[in-house]
Amino acid sequence: NSEPELSFIAGGAFEGSTIEDFAFEQCKVLEIIGVYAFNQTKLKKVDCTKCPKLKIVDDYAFLNTTELEIADFSGCSELEEIGNWAFANTTAMKNVIFNGCSKLEYIRACAFFQSGVSEMDFTGCSSLSYIGLLAICKTNLEQLDISPCSSLATLEIGAISSNDNLTYI
Repeated sequence: NSEPELSFIAGGAFEGSTIEDFAFEQCKVLEIIGVYAFNQTKLKKVDCTKCPKLKIVDDYAFLNTTELEIADFSGCSELEEIGNWAFANTTAMKNVIFNGCSKLEYIRACAFFQSGVSEMDFTGCSSLSYIGLLAICKTNLEQLDISPCSSLATLEIGAISSNDNLTYI
């Protein structure tokens, strides 16, 4: 039983399907989750903790995946970018974990727009330099600790805005 050598999930690969679970933990060489790859699916979690080579979650990858509750990228030491609208309209989202994503540089425009996210963990994200237009907007966040992001140089207009419960940054 050899493990799959999946390095790229193509754009639209599962778009609109009823898939509820995907064994990301078996994708040890996965580098890119493509544009619209899981758009409008029934996924409940994205556990990439065993995907150390993951570099890019591309634009719209999980857009409108309304049953998605958690996205865990801890252990993705090569992760560089979360694309435009990647997790937008993920209304059931609770947690996003980037713990240890030391090469994460970019969270693009509207990446988490209108997601239900209430907790985000940026521990160890010392390379994060850019949070795009409306990237973390209209969420359920109450607190957001970006202090580990020592390279943060650009917060675009409304990057962290319209979060009615947010009381601490």
